[in-house]
Amino acid sequence: MRPVSFHLLALCLVLAGWLHPPPARADTLYVGETVMAADEAVTDAALARALDEVLMRLSGQDPELLRAHIGAVTPNVRALLLSHHRVRVPALGRDGAEIEQLRLRAEFDPQAVDRLLREHQIPRWGRERPDILLWASIEVDRQAQILDWPALEWKLNDLARRHGLELLRPLGDALDMAEVSVADIRGGFLDSTLAGLERYRADLPLMLDLRQRDEYWTGRWLWRLDGQDHGFELSADDAFEAIEIGMSRMAAALASRFAVRLAEQGQWQRLVITGLRHPVQYAELIAHLERLDGVEQLRLLRADGERLYLDLLVIAANLDDVIGLGGLLVFEGRDAGGGQVYRLAR
Repeated sequence: MRPVSFHLLALCLVLAGWLHPPPARADTLYVGETVMAADEAVTDAALARALDEVLMRLSGQDPELLRAHIGAVTPNVRALLLSHHRVRVPALGRDGAEIEQLRLRAEFDPQAVDRLLREHQIPRWGRERPDILLWASIEVDRQAQILDWPALEWKLNDLARRHGLELLRPLGDALDMAEVSVADIRGGFLDSTLAGLERYRADLPLMLDLRQRDEYWTGRWLWRLDGQDHGFELSADDAFEAIEIGMSRMAAALASRFAVRLAEQGQWQRLVITGLRHPVQYAELIAHLERLDGVEQLRLLRADGERLYLDLLVIAANLDDVIGLGGLLVFEGRDAGGGQVYRLAR
């Protein structure tokens, strides 16, 4: 297949709209929720609880510790606020009964929140987040099985929303069961998840093994990132607490890897992308780079055969980590001019 010329590339990008800034849209990372009592007023304290969720999602840090670091945010919370309203959300109680929660949903100004984090030197975990494929097992009364407990499932999904995690669950069909068994999850055999990652187009495999003991529960969390296995084991009073503590610790571990420390002023960085052969690949690449947190501006310089040369205005220190997220680009090294060379992986 012949490489696409730069003129054709430019035409394709213009027609696709890639050379123009993306349209403004609401960013769910900056929307926080808090459960409200039926007669509770929308006070600064209630708004601060919603803001705590946003700050936790962006930093990966415990809200109380974060508040201690930043200081009292409550008096200034309305200065960060864009809008708020009450919503009724269907939920499941611990006994599995359907209930309805009244929540305050507040949207905060992304620029103002980012400025708050930047002023206090707190790294921000932005939109570049791995899709997580979760395999979970549970042992009750010495009987182990794939997790199928609706109240716990709802809790997992709600915690994923709070932490800004994209949590995928296998369908549990014959193909899934042939690849990953209860014994695999309890043994922490992450190699068994590789086919599932391809099937569900996920970035990161996660195994959760919940076990009931006489007076407490244990939860073991294992995942693989960049070929390295990570994990921890914890104990809690019940399965719900084991999930809540575990999800917070895992989110914090991922944030410590992917959160970026933003600067007031950026620096231009040269990128060389190889392996481009089709206009669709060019469009996918540009869209990927434009979405990256820490990239303020992108300049297309030239195309040379299968190579594309770009300049990025970067305000993040660890851009290399987020560029590679999702597996679209693989770092190859540096060229003679000091540019960072990446290869298109697919």
